[in-house]
Amino acid sequence: MGGAGQAWQFSNNTLAYSLVNGYLGDLAKNSQFYDSSVEVGIITGTDSGVKLKASYEKSFLNAKNPAQTKLELAVPISQDIDIRLAVTHANSAMWQLKLNYYWQ
Repeated sequence: MGGAGQAWQFSNNTLAYSLVNGYLGDLAKNSQFYDSSVEVGIITGTDSGVKLKASYEKSFLNAKNPAQTKLELAVPISQDIDIRLAVTHANSAMWQLKLNYYWQ
């Protein structure tokens, strides 16, 4: 997967973006070898590090695929750890609760 796009910053804590994505390989979501999509979204946060990301993505080449919407809340626990709660909706809703650890 790869993409190119543009972002616009509205304040110190908020930006919007648009991307054109390309996918190459065995794509589980549509059983094609390649696909592309357009994605738009917004990312906002607080000074304490809590972030909220909302996005909308629609496939170009496989019109049968529904658009995918995603909402993700990231809450930092420490400099190296955060917890993320996400919901993704296309044909059905998928909820995720993730614990991320970052090392340098």
